Amino acid sequence: MTVFERVFQMMDSPAAIIRSVKHYGFFMDVNEAFIRLTGLEYESLIDKPVGELVENWSLKHFKTSTKREGLLHTCKPGGTPVMVEHNNLNMLNEERQALSLIILTDLSSHHWIERQFETNTVLFSGILDANYQVQFLKDPFPAYLIADGHLNGESFLEIVAESEHMRLLHILEETRKFKKTNHITVKTTKVNGVELEVKITFTPIFDGFGRIKEYAFIVLDLQPINTHEYIDSSMRLKIWMAKRDISAGQLAAATGISIQTISKLRNGKIKMPQRLTAELIASELKVDCLEIWQKIRK
Repeated sequence: MTVFERVFQMMDSPAAIIRSVKHYGFFMDVNEAFIRLTGLEYESLIDKPVGELVENWSLKHFKTSTKREGLLHTCKPGGTPVMVEHNNLNMLNEERQALSLIILTDLSSHHWIERQFETNTVLFSGILDANYQVQFLKDPFPAYLIADGHLNGESFLEIVAESEHMRLLHILEETRKFKKTNHITVKTTKVNGVELEVKITFTPIFDGFGRIKEYAFIVLDLQPINTHEYIDSSMRLKIWMAKRDISAGQLAAATGISIQTISKLRNGKIKMPQRLTAELIASELKVDCLEIWQKIRK
């Protein structure tokens, strides 16, 4: 086995080597990740026309290295949406047929998340692997949910209060077992002395053999648990901006307040804003000023 063949088989991403005959492509080799995605055995894939698996496939669409979205006909009902990355290898096989490499990315989780944005007010979203490690975040996770603001590659349990771990794991197991979308409201770990309640929706994504591959999730709401406890105004502003799905730049454009001022309010450098500033921001966020600032300047 050559070095290339070893690397090819070790790839985490589903990949296949294609031999071309005119505008048609045939599978010459596939890796384990490709087999898991399709749910088909190696022997049944070799020499199969690529067009039988990848909808509207034609090599004339892939003259050079390029990417295209497509539908992969797998053992899953309805198939699997994928991103197809095609790379010319500048190599020939023994029959003098040109070889190319395709790498697939399963878009099932991404498409589910996009659909949730159409019908819900989504604050944050992402993808967990089968072991609940964060693999992808659509937006940077807010620093007030995790101490160092970094979550990629970490366990999702990091942001959840330890007392809630078993309940969350039970919901995730039910999601996998019954192949259904599930909802849960959990308490977060305390960051900067603040504990939040977070409403999360999970959906399971399976491979071609029906085994759990990953979980897509969205956060629909969050709020402080002990509202009688003091919560810094900068934290309150961040929470309300997240709940209204508005960035600092968008808030600045909508209110006419400089981005520098909004940044200072968000990081706590301005504790007591002027009344007009507070009222403009509160109005845009559709909330009373006192929900954010206990005191404002006249």
